[in-house]
Amino acid sequence: MLNWFPPLLFQRIRIEEVSEDFQYCRIRVKKSWLTRNLHGAIFGGTIFSGADPAFGIMYWQVFARRGEQVQAWIKSAKVQFQKPAWSSLVYEYRITEEDVEAMSRDLDANGKAVRDHVLEAKDESGEVCATVTIETYIRRLREGQKEASGY
Repeated sequence: MLNWFPPLLFQRIRIEEVSEDFQYCRIRVKKSWLTRNLHGAIFGGTIFSGADPAFGIMYWQVFARRGEQVQAWIKSAKVQFQKPAWSSLVYEYRITEEDVEAMSRDLDANGKAVRDHVLEAKDESGEVCATVTIETYIRRLREGQKEASGY
């Protein structure tokens, strides 16, 4: 359903695969006339947008499947562009059991948790065009709040 969400759709960001446990996701950013910069490579904002959507949703789903109501979103992100993206890009998001347990411990202790992940944007030849450090924030719901990912 997210593939039809206009900010993703018009930037040619496509969710290709999500594991049943929501601990893995693969997203592709297609190079097209909608995503090109003046030099013909993928626009940096599109590269950054392709890195944004999954971790918040993934953590939200992981904890929902454990019966825990949380809110989750990306607190911050930092992108390091390494080379122009002349072809479509692929991002592979992974959340390990250790990540989930660390977030769970922090939630139990503080009611909130923050975790960093490094994500690589790889072109069709497998070369890294950008590295994005994503800081994901989750917190337990406050009274009267609705469960939601911060997407």
